[in-house]
Amino acid sequence: LWRLNLGVLLLHSSLTLTFYAIPRVLSEQFAWAKAAQWQLYVPVMICSLGLMMPILRQFRKHAHSIENTENYALVRRLLRRAVGYLAMAQLIFIAILFINNNIVHDYGLTIFILGLGFGLVLFFGGFNSLEALQPSLISRFSPPEHKGMALSLYASLQFFGFFLGGWLAGILYAYFGELAVFSTVFGLSLLWLITV
Repeated sequence: LWRLNLGVLLLHSSLTLTFYAIPRVLSEQFAWAKAAQWQLYVPVMICSLGLMMPILRQFRKHAHSIENTENYALVRRLLRRAVGYLAMAQLIFIAILFINNNIVHDYGLTIFILGLGFGLVLFFGGFNSLEALQPSLISRFSPPEHKGMALSLYASLQFFGFFLGGWLAGILYAYFGELAVFSTVFGLSLLWLITV
């Protein structure tokens, strides 16, 4: 259970960190008005379903006997795939910002926005998969007599993750910029991959 609790803390810290920086990057570096950013987010959310649905379908197919070693191994692979999506998204954000800030500005806005969009599809595919899988796993693995306590601890860590992510994002962005924010989320994702 501790892995799932750590996972929800890292998941919601990552969400807050990422969405502290993404709107700022879009408006400051790519001159995309905040009021118009929905034009990127809506298609991204729809496309992310294409990554989420296969994970959830596989989970549902094998969840009835999760205590089985083979099915447990499959669930761990599904969790790793979803966390891997989060990590790959951060690498894409880092690469786009590095290229935009340090190498060339000639590629045009469209390529950078498409790259950010692809990174966001990966991010939300992983995030939404984990958001669906983890509470189910907490409920399945917690002993019946402690299920309420396990779920309340999970929910508390979820909201503490929002706080922690916002706090870290503010400090990192103010002193080191958006690359530090995305690098931190990448580091958290790697930590999470090790513990899953």
